[in-house]
Amino acid sequence: MLKKSHLLCLCFSSTLLSGVAIAQNAVIVNGKAIPKTQLDKLVQKSGQPDNPQVRDQAREMLVTRELIIQEADKRGVIQKESVREQLEQSRVGVLVAAVFEDYVEKEGVTEAELKATYESMKSQYSGKEYHVEHILVEKESDAKAIIAQIKSGGNFEDIAKAKSKDPGSAPNGGDLGYVNEKSLVPEFSKAMVQLKNGQVSD
Repeated sequence: MLKKSHLLCLCFSSTLLSGVAIAQNAVIVNGKAIPKTQLDKLVQKSGQPDNPQVRDQAREMLVTRELIIQEADKRGVIQKESVREQLEQSRVGVLVAAVFEDYVEKEGVTEAELKATYESMKSQYSGKEYHVEHILVEKESDAKAIIAQIKSGGNFEDIAKAKSKDPGSAPNGGDLGYVNEKSLVPEFSKAMVQLKNGQVSD
């Protein structure tokens, strides 16, 4: 992840096509052609009137996307396991939404089904929420050492950033945000609800 103080400079060369090629491609970015059909779809999805200014903005967006993809490939970040896992999760999320939309369109959803889904979600997310931070470690001995460090005056957030194995919360000092006890594993929830504000579990 880039620090705020760093700037990522992407150098590129784009060549607008002429003649017959214009009918097929909107722009070429470092040798990679972007089909005109992608530009047409992007303009259509924008909901704005189709005019040269809107097309220029859409073309810039397509170029930026392609540059990011090329830079990611160049740096090898796509091969990182964490990145591949996130891409797969995004892919599954899109498929789930598409399947649901297709089901609703073809099969329909009854009022009873909608009510049942609503009640299920309501019971899951209703009730008290807790703003909680945690430090994830592999061994109990590591946890005990960290507890002792905190009790002797160590800063929870700094320790979480340095030692927590949770890639999602560690950069934020272990902050999980506001959570409902029903959305967590029972062991975690039981310890969480027994704590007072600002208290660290044993």
